[in-house]
Amino acid sequence: MEIIVSGLMRPFPVTLHENQSAGYAKSFLERYFLPMLPVVGPQNELMGLVAAGALKDAPAHRPIAEFMERDVITVPEHQGVHIAARIMSNYGTPELIVTNRYKAPVGFITALNLLKLISEPVFASALQQPPTLKSLFGGRLWR
Repeated sequence: MEIIVSGLMRPFPVTLHENQSAGYAKSFLERYFLPMLPVVGPQNELMGLVAAGALKDAPAHRPIAEFMERDVITVPEHQGVHIAARIMSNYGTPELIVTNRYKAPVGFITALNLLKLISEPVFASALQQPPTLKSLFGGRLWR
């Protein structure tokens, strides 16, 4: 069974517009503990993204258009997570914007999401009790 990006992504609670202020964007990034938020156009199309680091020293009254990244790497929500991992690896980025079929941003996926996914079986088996000598030898240690 293939796991698709939409099943692992974190949805965006809000999208921003280019004319909104850096202070407004910072408030949402801090409130929702997000590394970034998408910036959309009039038809909800992805125009760019604004990262928390880019706004760190930004004057609160300045528009986010001055601080946003316009060259955004995306992954469609219907793709398998292996595609997202390959894109992250190829571009050297720890997160991707997830888009729907209309190219509108719907969420994001991070390398940490993928790491948690592949490590789940390891953690599950580590939580099980280790076998005892009694269970290994059917209760008999000596003949």
